[in-house]
Amino acid sequence: MKQIIAEDLHILSKLFKNSLSQLLVFAPEDEQNFNRKTFISQAALKSFLQQFPEGQFTIVNLSNAPIQDLVELSCVWTVWNFGNAFSTEDSFSLRYINNSDGSMRWLYPEQSKRPDFLNLYNGSGLRARLISVGFKAVWKLGLDELFSSGQFSVYSKIELPAEQYLAEVEEGNWSLFTGTKGENRKLVLQKNEGTKTKSFLKIPCTEKAAKLVENEAKMLQAMKDFDFKKSVLPQVKAQVDAIELSNVKPTQSKNSTRLYTPHLEALVEWYEQSATLVNQEELKQFTRIENCINRLKKIEELSNDISLNTVKKMTNQLEQLLNRMRYKDQFTVGLAHGDFTPWNLFYKEDKIYVYDWELAEPNLPLLFDAFHFIFQAGVLIEKAGFDVIDQRLTALKNDPIITKLCKQFLVDFDSSRQFYLLYTISYYLDLYVVQNPLHFQAHWLIDCWAAALDKEMKNSEPHMDLIPLHAIIFPKKMSWNGWKLSAS
Repeated sequence: MKQIIAEDLHILSKLFKNSLSQLLVFAPEDEQNFNRKTFISQAALKSFLQQFPEGQFTIVNLSNAPIQDLVELSCVWTVWNFGNAFSTEDSFSLRYINNSDGSMRWLYPEQSKRPDFLNLYNGSGLRARLISVGFKAVWKLGLDELFSSGQFSVYSKIELPAEQYLAEVEEGNWSLFTGTKGENRKLVLQKNEGTKTKSFLKIPCTEKAAKLVENEAKMLQAMKDFDFKKSVLPQVKAQVDAIELSNVKPTQSKNSTRLYTPHLEALVEWYEQSATLVNQEELKQFTRIENCINRLKKIEELSNDISLNTVKKMTNQLEQLLNRMRYKDQFTVGLAHGDFTPWNLFYKEDKIYVYDWELAEPNLPLLFDAFHFIFQAGVLIEKAGFDVIDQRLTALKNDPIITKLCKQFLVDFDSSRQFYLLYTISYYLDLYVVQNPLHFQAHWLIDCWAAALDKEMKNSEPHMDLIPLHAIIFPKKMSWNGWKLSAS
């Protein structure tokens, strides 16, 4: 009998189950709790189905037992067959590759001729390149079946959500990333045209993920008339319960763990079209920072392996840093991607190609994205400590492009860095203290952030801006409200 895990059922339901049908699992001798009605014998399953002739059911067959007689029942709409006993001319077969924990990661049609799902994997570093080269070699040698984690077939008497999403796609010319676990989880469906990836469909799996997808659509819609020459953004189109984003990856593109001139020039261009000066009380982000710190202050015990002393110390430092920033009455704010990292962009020659705008905000203090890139790439990809991160922050501060930017837009580099630390650390530390188990990479970040806060505490005296605030004329403040995206 084929083993899958409970969360796979929820993911597959988004594509291969009608919303009105009930999921039933046929899993002989299986002790796993699927959080679904489960039958260990075909007789029991048949008896149940016969009680509801007008019902609507999707059967997950995890056995090798023939279930043709069950499929013929009018109440059975769809069958996912993970065994070898049942298939028809009307069914289609899929293969999948698992994560290390056994859950599905990538899903693709059995007849796929290329590992197109690699377009859903923008990794940086040697390991990522080796993974990409390895999969391409496996497909070229025709050994892909040996390297897949498993396969299953889908038979349905009705049209499934996947068929609606893929209505204009050549049969078998797609692949799926099942998303990162957690409350922000989304399916990403890659749609190809010939040998090229045309677009990506984002399908939220949770209420919070739906809000992030909605924000991405809203921000991209609002930016469609911006005259960006140094960056390329996806075009967005609404679908039912999803959004479709054009593929922005250019041919022969690069990605890097370091910020180069194209990255910085693109940020400057964003600020030239969005920057404005606001009073501190206008920044709603400070309220979120305060709320996170107040929750952290109440923690007396932890269920994971974070040190309680570390949390208390960092919380105290965050509060000190927040109080220190009270002196600063005004901030120059502008467009921020929010997750400006190597895995969310490419660059080619003098342009960057940026996607995944879910966390974008119209009014974060300038340089937020640059700081985020340095911390995330350094820690999560290179496993760098804060000493390396600090050197890169100093290099950023002394970069001629950044020096000119700070002068042009009245940006206090140190205050912007402090805001980034406050905003980012308070938010994620508030999440991490309740996660169990905690991913090992979270510990890398916490260690780096703790060292960054230690350094901030050494410079305890606030300093005042010496630049007169009337010395610059900002672009007219952009309106980001009222944008709506209608399903087509």
